[in-house]
Amino acid sequence: AITKLHSIITTLMSGSGVTVGTVFYVAKDGLLIDQWKALLRILNKGGRGDAFAQSGAALCLALILVTACPSMQTASKDESVKTRSASYASAVEPLEALTAWIVSQLKSATGSNIGIAVPAMTALMAATETRHLFSASGGIKYLARQLRASSKKSSSGTEQNAGTGNATVQQLYELTFCLWCMTYELNGSPNIRADFAKDGAA
Repeated sequence: AITKLHSIITTLMSGSGVTVGTVFYVAKDGLLIDQWKALLRILNKGGRGDAFAQSGAALCLALILVTACPSMQTASKDESVKTRSASYASAVEPLEALTAWIVSQLKSATGSNIGIAVPAMTALMAATETRHLFSASGGIKYLARQLRASSKKSSSGTEQNAGTGNATVQQLYELTFCLWCMTYELNGSPNIRADFAKDGAA
């Protein structure tokens, strides 16, 4: 079901006419449908959940929610297709919950947990609003911590204990990409600049 949902979302993102916004944001006000809560329940199963389902649910939720961000809607208005605006206010609560879940996965510092969260985190980096939410949740610190731990592992040439520096090369690339995306906000946000000064110099 998660794989099929992801396929539908990617099809909606690449096509014209019917979009993610017109399917998942309803009524005149463009409010987010309540079915997003089922995806969040999959994430909150913790260690009892299926890792593939959790990763897929997080990615699907991220792709649906990013659509409502005003910075993404401004970018898409260049197209000739007239679409209803998605309500960002209705997406803030699930965005905060998803961001908190991603940061909690980064905190746990194991390779498998990072792998579950990285696709959704990468998707969230597309919008200004979600980058600010990520920073406010302490995400920059945990991104930098993951990169530092893996850097120490590779420079020493020895294996570290489980729980630190277990990211794969692909995950390190994606973590670095996310940290780089956060630099887009340095000029506009004193808080993000301060976070980088403390923690972001991986």
